[in-house]
Amino acid sequence: MIRPIQRFLMTISSLGSTPDDDEASRLQKSILVLTTTTITIAAIAWGFLYLFSDELTAALIPLSYSVISILGLIDLTRTHRFDRFRVVQTLLILLLPFFLMLVLGGFVSGSAVILWAFLAPLAALLSWNTRQAVLWFFIFLASLAVAGFLTPLLRPENNLPNALIIAFYVFNLGAVSSIAFGLLRYFVRQKDLAAELLHKNRELERTNLEQELLLRQNDKLATLGRLSAGVAHELNNPAAAAQRGVAQLRETISQLARAEFQLGRSSFSEEHLETLTELSDLAQQRGEQSIALDPLARSDREAEIESALDEAGIDNAWDLSPTLVSMGFEPETVKNLAETLPAAQFSTAIDTLNGTYAANTLLDEIGEGTGRISQIVAALKSYTYMDQAPVQVLDIHEGLEHTLMMLRGKLEDGVEVRREYAQDLPQVEAYGGELNQVWTNLIDNAVEAMNGQGELTLRTRSEGAWVVVEIIDSGPGVPKEVAPNVFDPFFTTKPIGQGTGLGLNISYNIIVQKHQGEISVQSQPGETIFEVKLPLERQAA
Repeated sequence: MIRPIQRFLMTISSLGSTPDDDEASRLQKSILVLTTTTITIAAIAWGFLYLFSDELTAALIPLSYSVISILGLIDLTRTHRFDRFRVVQTLLILLLPFFLMLVLGGFVSGSAVILWAFLAPLAALLSWNTRQAVLWFFIFLASLAVAGFLTPLLRPENNLPNALIIAFYVFNLGAVSSIAFGLLRYFVRQKDLAAELLHKNRELERTNLEQELLLRQNDKLATLGRLSAGVAHELNNPAAAAQRGVAQLRETISQLARAEFQLGRSSFSEEHLETLTELSDLAQQRGEQSIALDPLARSDREAEIESALDEAGIDNAWDLSPTLVSMGFEPETVKNLAETLPAAQFSTAIDTLNGTYAANTLLDEIGEGTGRISQIVAALKSYTYMDQAPVQVLDIHEGLEHTLMMLRGKLEDGVEVRREYAQDLPQVEAYGGELNQVWTNLIDNAVEAMNGQGELTLRTRSEGAWVVVEIIDSGPGVPKEVAPNVFDPFFTTKPIGQGTGLGLNISYNIIVQKHQGEISVQSQPGETIFEVKLPLERQAA
């Protein structure tokens, strides 16, 4: 029995609904249709009770309402004109009790049936809006006032038994009060549910925020982990070169000291000393910047100088000839010096020049190595310390260069970097550390997409109030079916264990949510472009 009633109510409540209706519209229509159906059934029963009690006029009012309501439901089903149905039904719900009370002789004789008119503002509240409900409520109050004014002018009695009048009176009070209480209870429950849902949403937002912060921190750690190997490699090479240079410099200084000691014990004329001084200055100069020759010419000249040294009686001619070639010596220079100086003094002079050149060359190598270490440390400090200030005015090119330096270990094997930087690119207001995290993710992904072999292009330009950065790789491209999902969390095309799928999602959140910018991808075989647009002035969130 219950299920047929449920099916009947579901069928009735769906009258007038269309597939285009949203949940709110569908609920409004269902409530008014069910209310109309309930009152129609009650009105038919009421009409027959009045008819049996010899109140023909009173019986015609609810029966007429039932006929008009049924016709209205049919019209609603055919035309789906809910606005017309809503106005007609609200008006009928208001007028039916009013006229019925007048016909029955007043408020008491009519068993307070006018209370049913209170359903009109309630129906307006549920199927319209609060403004319309207030209007209908004032109309209801006006009808009460009119009924109170007219009551003394009406007939004092009707044909209904006193017991039936009292029964109707109690029923009308109880029914209308129950409906009002039920609706009020429904709204209170909805308020409580909304408050509970709001509380849960806030808790969920707080949890999501904590998770997002944790994911960002983990991605930062992962980024630093990817950089650490490259930075260690970059620091190790110049440090090892400097260490080797220091060890060789000790030996060279010792050999140079012995050669200068022997040179000091020799007797040289003023002319010879002047020549040796000039050659020593030349050795120091060439130690800092040696002469450049193509390999074939250098090999030929080393052979010629080695022969000249052999003729002059120098034992280690093969070892000294490369140094003299780097100093710019010609074979004739060696022969003229050998003819000018005695054999012992010539050998000592050559050893001194060799030691001076070697010492300055080693000092230059040590200087280059330590200078390279300083550059890496400065770039690393700039890369990691940018989070000290919340928002900074930044040079985009500087951030890209620092990122390239951090990833140099990955780039130097087979990736050619092209810089197409715009001249006078304006600075932007941004979070420097998080932007560097974005550049690291995008460049690192580009290098991995190319398998470490290809061309990486960094392009910048200005577009009105925006700065645009494009990171382009010559890899195989992103498949069309994958491109729309690359910024989704945990989406990755890498094998299990080689990617978390968070890098691009976190980059998206940093650019879009934190900087009010835009990030997009365009891809085809041989060219993938990740475009980042940043506003020059970041608006407060």
